[in-house]
Amino acid sequence: MKQDPKRKYQIVDTTSSKTASSTVRLLVTAFLSIIRRPHRFMSQLTSRNIRILAKALQNEPKNQIISNLIRLLSSKITRKSASTILSLDEQYQQLLNKQKFTQSDLEKLKQSALKLKYKPLISVVIPVFKPDLAHLNACLQSIEQQIYESWQVCIHDDGSDKEVQNTLSQWNQKDDRFQYTSGDRHLHISGASNKALANCNGDFVAFVDQDDLLSVDALYRIVEALNLDREIDIVYSDHDKISPSGQYILPYFKSDYNPDLILCHNYIGHLLVVRRTLGQEIGWFREGYEGAQDYDLILRLIRRTDRIHHIARVLYHWRQSPQSTAASIDFKPYAVQATRLALEEHLNSSGIKGEVLEAKPPNTFRVKREVSQEHLVSIIIPFADKPQLLLRCIESIRKHDYYREFEVILLSNNSVLRETFDLIDKVASEDSRFHLARYDVPFNYSKINNWAANKAKGKYLLFLNNDTEILHDQWLTNMVEHITRPEVGAVGAKLLYPERTIQHAGVIIGIGGIAAHAFKGFPEGNFGYYGRAALQQNLSAVTGACMLVKRSIFHELEGFDETNLKVSFSDIDLCLRIREAGFLVVFTPYTVLIHHESKTRGADPPIPGSRAYEEVKYFQQRWSKILHEGDPYYNLNLSRNSTDFSLRME
Repeated sequence: MKQDPKRKYQIVDTTSSKTASSTVRLLVTAFLSIIRRPHRFMSQLTSRNIRILAKALQNEPKNQIISNLIRLLSSKITRKSASTILSLDEQYQQLLNKQKFTQSDLEKLKQSALKLKYKPLISVVIPVFKPDLAHLNACLQSIEQQIYESWQVCIHDDGSDKEVQNTLSQWNQKDDRFQYTSGDRHLHISGASNKALANCNGDFVAFVDQDDLLSVDALYRIVEALNLDREIDIVYSDHDKISPSGQYILPYFKSDYNPDLILCHNYIGHLLVVRRTLGQEIGWFREGYEGAQDYDLILRLIRRTDRIHHIARVLYHWRQSPQSTAASIDFKPYAVQATRLALEEHLNSSGIKGEVLEAKPPNTFRVKREVSQEHLVSIIIPFADKPQLLLRCIESIRKHDYYREFEVILLSNNSVLRETFDLIDKVASEDSRFHLARYDVPFNYSKINNWAANKAKGKYLLFLNNDTEILHDQWLTNMVEHITRPEVGAVGAKLLYPERTIQHAGVIIGIGGIAAHAFKGFPEGNFGYYGRAALQQNLSAVTGACMLVKRSIFHELEGFDETNLKVSFSDIDLCLRIREAGFLVVFTPYTVLIHHESKTRGADPPIPGSRAYEEVKYFQQRWSKILHEGDPYYNLNLSRNSTDFSLRME
């Protein structure tokens, strides 16, 4: 039963047991025909199809084929149905219901707040301009109700009417921690914020918009983090949005501090808390960046400090209101230009040679760094015969050689076919950058790549699978622009399956108990969760199917682990050791390859006592800390059972 990969699988909904049985048997046939591509099957199931399939399986006589199908797909169907039948907002409502504070919870938090050893004053800055009074009052009430009580609110009214000023005066009379000033001249948001900041006495400053809300534990969570680390300069949290009907929707569960992602868009957003002395040093907000004034502030702050802490909780509720970017950036088109201006100024001030380009999704950017000098890259391609597969890989490299300074080590591991060596002889005679190396030992991915790395001459090492196919000219340039940065240790690419669905957009540690590829099975053009499938960013690991590494770092870390991880997870382990040594791993979506996965080696099942089992066991022991605490570039609120960044419901 052959299916068009662009079409969704269709399942007939019927109450007839005969038809249902026939439908399931056809489905079984389809499934068995694509057993090596289950991601395609799962990615194309609609919520309606899932419901029908579940019903049909439930009613089907339990013969061996059906039992096997249930066993193979049950966990996938359960997860897919949870994330597909329910919308993100419906999932989020369930999550909120689970996390809702009881009165007992609040009392315990209040007691914890009283016991904090370090109790800094938090100044909450709110610029005000012609607000909806109901929203303004709700905003101020959310601060009044904070569990942590050492705060002040500094407001500057930027030319609102008397009714607004009377409201602010009433709040001041009710609680003198609410302070406000007003002026006759309209200063816009940057000027108004700076006016409010002039009245701050706090150790830290929190920024809140006039119609948004803080969760009741927001300031407590901030100070709780500061008690664990007094050196923190910047704190930010996750946020959601408040719909016009008052529902909490569209949660944004963020990465920990991500130096490359912040150059794509202001993912930090709300809630932002800054050490006051640091903000004073840089002069707080600058006029001329209205619409992106907070982004400009963050970019100037990160040039001064990397002591940045992320709280993986929704502490801020951003209201979707008319003329708000929470509803749509289209309401403030000038914000996009201000964002570009802030980024260009950041490049100049940081000494980064490059340009700011528009990216996808809309209102995001790409910092394209200049490659001023081409250093030799050694491309290492291990293979065992399969000459036609190897030829496709080689031809794609030769075709797309915009970056000219490279050598290719064609690393034969136990090849025997004359056709294979004739092919390599022909390629080498035509292009001196290609040459053969033979290392005929029992297959050990780590060992053979380490051996080739010792033979390589390049400043950088590119490990490349023989079942890959380059798609565009600047593929290598786009990776080299990052590996030349002193803070970067490894760079990974975006890989697609032949049918143009995503095979790899970075690796998330902890999914499935070890690690998994982000957005696996998504359509090529899908941006993923808040653009994460389409933006340059830092990750904990990338796949070794196409991974560029500094040779100096590779040798310093003694390469891949050829003792404990002979075949599986050695690339992820290397990336984690690179991170452990203090370097960044970068994922670039601007280098794209086709990965004809599984046409070389199949994955071995982790049967107790087997090599695969021992490798899983070793990895889980070696990296128990990150597996327990969670991937810093993911979020504890996102699923550990799925690669689609759906919410963690378990």
